[in-house]
Amino acid sequence: MSDDSKLRAYLFTVEIDGIETARFQKCEGLEAETYVYEVEEGGLNHTTRKFRGRTRFPNLILEKGITENDSLFNWFKETCLENKKLERKNGSVALKDTEGNEVKRWNFFRAFPCRWIGPKLVTNLGSDFAVERIEIAHEGVEVDNDSEPFELKIDTSKWIAQVGISDMPFFDNYGNPSSDPYVVTGQNIGEPDVIPASTKITDAAENHLGEDYYDSNSCDEWATKVIKEAGYYPEDYQLENTDQTVKQHINALQATGADYSQTSDNSAYVVFMGDGTKPYTIGHEHAGLLVTDSSGKVSFYHSSANNEGTVSMVETYDSVSEFQNDFAYSSFYYQEIN
Repeated sequence: MSDDSKLRAYLFTVEIDGIETARFQKCEGLEAETYVYEVEEGGLNHTTRKFRGRTRFPNLILEKGITENDSLFNWFKETCLENKKLERKNGSVALKDTEGNEVKRWNFFRAFPCRWIGPKLVTNLGSDFAVERIEIAHEGVEVDNDSEPFELKIDTSKWIAQVGISDMPFFDNYGNPSSDPYVVTGQNIGEPDVIPASTKITDAAENHLGEDYYDSNSCDEWATKVIKEAGYYPEDYQLENTDQTVKQHINALQATGADYSQTSDNSAYVVFMGDGTKPYTIGHEHAGLLVTDSSGKVSFYHSSANNEGTVSMVETYDSVSEFQNDFAYSSFYYQEIN
């Protein structure tokens, strides 16, 4: 065991697929954050219930002096600048003591470079070194105290199914149902803690009814806020940029070529509507959140103009078709929230 007094933040190396790539001056982004959403439970006035959402890992940012070693830039070029298949790799950041002994490592998985920043070149009398930065996206970090070279290991005891068993209920790491038989989970599949998207969206939307908004893009901004509070990510539903118009969101969906016309019971959707046919909707688009129950009834949560200004509200219907007839847009795009 190394003496803690010998640990220094500058003594580290970076490995990609077990090979030391370069000596870096700086490494940032060894972080993990789990979104927490709150639910106001009726009759419970002294606190709110808190639930975990998805966990996200920020990109790693590596900085080093310019050398003749271009392996990382070449990886970035092949991944992002050339029309080649995405090549993901596993890697590690290893911390060493002053005697060169490895004491801890952080392993990251399914990584690929997403940004490269070249050196800032300035003519002066200083002695600054030319530095380049590379940013690496990945899908998870684990702390490894074994101080051994990284090797991706899969604990098969946590696999809940095998190929060919298609009628079992599968659940992912968040307790949500999954059709994928290769889901790694530590949960008891007989008692999954499943909170459906319809419940999460309803709870979050109910917390924000009656709010005033006067921005021309208020409908999609309001939907974005509710989605975040429910523990989902707006960028998964064409809402990452609320500076865009709803028409631009619709154009992005149309470009995918996918079918967004279908809905099902007990589900939640981000809805974009275009090409209005009523006098007050002609030339306008709209966005909101639609929730269906087990009988097919609909609750539509949205921020819209009325006599009091622009207010967030809920409107209920017996069916999706009744909802569409009432709003009288010629096109509806339903993105299921999951």
